Amino acid sequence: MLSTGDVQGCLRQLETLLRAVKYPGYVDYNGLSKGDPSAFLPIVSFTLTSFSPPFAKQLMEAGLELTGKTDLRFTDTLYKVLRDIFHYKPILTKQQFLQWGFSQRKISVICDIINLVLQKHNQLKKVQNLLIRDMSELLALCHPIKTLTLFPVFPVNVSARLSAAAAGKLSGQRPANLPSSD
Repeated sequence: MLSTGDVQGCLRQLETLLRAVKYPGYVDYNGLSKGDPSAFLPIVSFTLTSFSPPFAKQLMEAGLELTGKTDLRFTDTLYKVLRDIFHYKPILTKQQFLQWGFSQRKISVICDIINLVLQKHNQLKKVQNLLIRDMSELLALCHPIKTLTLFPVFPVNVSARLSAAAAGKLSGQRPANLPSSD
């Protein structure tokens, strides 16, 4: 539970999370500390729509559009995302979130949202990386000729000379069929 009166501590935690998501916008710390909804909504909007393209794509595929909406419609969709995607119930109602006040609780909810999106982003990136690796392995199996181009094929006489040179280096002797470099 929140300790009462620690708005500054919550703001420091939020500041750390904003650095983690590389939030590019202006942060109105005065508005945040007073509970101004217009200070919170841009942060939430960036976190859900811009920070993680894979997550934004997942929201779009689920029919949860967050851009181009009024504050009320945005908040309705935000609460649907929190409920349906994250199984998270905020400590504030939609109405409380959109009115002045409740600054510490709003900051706490915003921190939770950023943490949830960071976790989901890392999860989606991990799956995406596994899919890319699996696809490249599958392509290598389906198109072995293309993978062979990674390893140059020398004409037989050059290949034989290289093998002989390697054998000579291993035995400490110079193969007879290679010209001297002196």
